Amino acid sequence: MSQAPTKSAPPQMLSLRDACEVLVRHFGHTEGIWDISLELNFSVGAVGPSPDKTIPGAIMGISKIGIALSPREGPNTVDASKLER
Repeated sequence: MSQAPTKSAPPQMLSLRDACEVLVRHFGHTEGIWDISLELNFSVGAVGPSPDKTIPGAIMGISKIGIALSPREGPNTVDASKLER
């Protein structure tokens, strides 16, 4: 059983390519060149620290992460046929 993380634990990060590889394995793909895909949401409006100090602004959020077939290899693509099983 794994130990619960503590509040001082550093973030555990993956590169975009490593995240793509994890998702290719997760979805069980064995063929094709895959690239990471993000679904973004944008919102515009008045933003600021207080109602009297607002300025026009925009907010971007990542709502989903996934993979998509790619027509060519790139720096973050994963060739599913080359992954060790």
